[in-house]
Amino acid sequence: MFDYSLNNDEELLRQLRLPKPDSDIAFMDIYLKYSNKLNSYCMLKLFDREITKDIIQEIWLEFVKAVKNGINIHDIKSYLINIAHNIIYNYQIQNQKKSQMFVNEDGIYFDGISFNYNLQESLENADFLAIVKLCASNLEEPCREIYLLKKFNDLTFVEIANITGDSIQSIKRNFSKASIMMHKLLKPYFDEMKNERI
Repeated sequence: MFDYSLNNDEELLRQLRLPKPDSDIAFMDIYLKYSNKLNSYCMLKLFDREITKDIIQEIWLEFVKAVKNGINIHDIKSYLINIAHNIIYNYQIQNQKKSQMFVNEDGIYFDGISFNYNLQESLENADFLAIVKLCASNLEEPCREIYLLKKFNDLTFVEIANITGDSIQSIKRNFSKASIMMHKLLKPYFDEMKNERI
């Protein structure tokens, strides 16, 4: 029996093509390695937990099917995000719906519903990742997607260009815009943390 936890992606992909139980163990290792980033990406694109669950399942099925069909995959994370990007895009076109969410000092507006929500209190009580995700949800497309792909999924500008079909120049420009906006959104949090340390 192989120790899958020590194998690199290339070895895991090879083992995923083997019969069960080896393929199941390899899949579980890949799933544990990439599911959190994939889930975060999809949730921040869709803002709907139930739809996200369905789409995540579809992504993993398509991924396994591609591996079993012998598709040459060089980077599992990029391949999964590419599948997610395409499935979400198709879902949004079919349903002609993109979730609309913005947060300001008055509360949260999400798909036509307003929530009374004290942003300052949530920032004080949430951990840093939750704060970054909340701020990233304020970014408009395509800046939000590029920021998520670069910062949350550690993809290169070239990999992002392959997924989105945009030019590297455009991606860099949108990433720069997103970074400036994120800095503005996160600045009050960092200022408060600095004051607490003094």
